[in-house]
Amino acid sequence: MVFLMLLLSVVITYSQTANIQIFHNKPYEVFDIYIDGRIYHTELKYQESLRSVNVPLETKIGVATTGLEIEKSIRLDLIDGKKYILVVNGSSGNQGSPINLKILELENSDAENQLAGFKFLHGVADAPPLDIYLNRDLVVQGQRYGEVNNLIEIPLDTYVIDLTESRSTHIIARFNVELSVGSQESSLLLATGFLNPSVNDSSLSLIISTYD
Repeated sequence: MVFLMLLLSVVITYSQTANIQIFHNKPYEVFDIYIDGRIYHTELKYQESLRSVNVPLETKIGVATTGLEIEKSIRLDLIDGKKYILVVNGSSGNQGSPINLKILELENSDAENQLAGFKFLHGVADAPPLDIYLNRDLVVQGQRYGEVNNLIEIPLDTYVIDLTESRSTHIIARFNVELSVGSQESSLLLATGFLNPSVNDSSLSLIISTYD
């Protein structure tokens, strides 16, 4: 009887998992991704994302330039059944910026009241602090590179999203975005690319990451 109880306890512990999706936002390196010390994916390129994967609640994600040893890792203490996005952030290599790993929990949206939730992450390496407007209403102010705001909930609709330099009316980028509840979780709006791209750089773009 004692043996059966111990066995049941082990099964329950390992059956508790969280779901994580990984997005690469450090130009222009190619990375290998490790989960708990084991290679999970090779040659992940800039602005690519991986399909979501279930991981233990206590897990370690590592990032290495392809073919080299792990350069940066993060230990995670996750919540059973929750969904997360891990963003591999950092400026381009010639700027000497280290890898930064940002973990974001996708919170539940209020679908009953027809609200969509989102968080905005400033991932534009050469951009100053940004203000974010939805249909000309200021919703985020002074967000710096690598920062993410608290959850914002707004009615389901199509929105014009303007990015401006903080405390300025000069619009540096404009996007039309339809925010809807395709799932019960909030979305991540990731501004990526370069404000002043060179010939080989990626121009500023907005990527919406959510779970189906």
